Amino acid sequence: MSPQEEIDTLREEVRQLKHMLGISGRFAYPPQLKLSGATGKLYCLLMQREVVSKDTAMSALYFDRAGDIPHDKIIHMFVFRLRGELAHVGIEVKKKWREGYYLEAKDKARLKELTEQQAA
Repeated sequence: MSPQEEIDTLREEVRQLKHMLGISGRFAYPPQLKLSGATGKLYCLLMQREVVSKDTAMSALYFDRAGDIPHDKIIHMFVFRLRGELAHVGIEVKKKWREGYYLEAKDKARLKELTEQQAA
């Protein structure tokens, strides 16, 4: 296999892994939310999945930092920040014991509605 073929193969594998983690592409969010890079990724995960475990969040946020992964309490900090932003629009990030964090379907629909209103 040539070096270019190997690079292309690895890029495709990374693309597939990002897709599996739910971090592929861009995700729009209501403009009144002030989200940082990590908090924005967490928001995307919550919008795309039923429940986001701490392990899934860590993998999605730090997949490119092998050997330099922060303490897992960092996820709690990002959830805390996201909860603060979502409180401005009356939405709450909830937690399922021993499973992870989630947004209720009605809240996801409201966030999509807010995003679409701004786009129009």
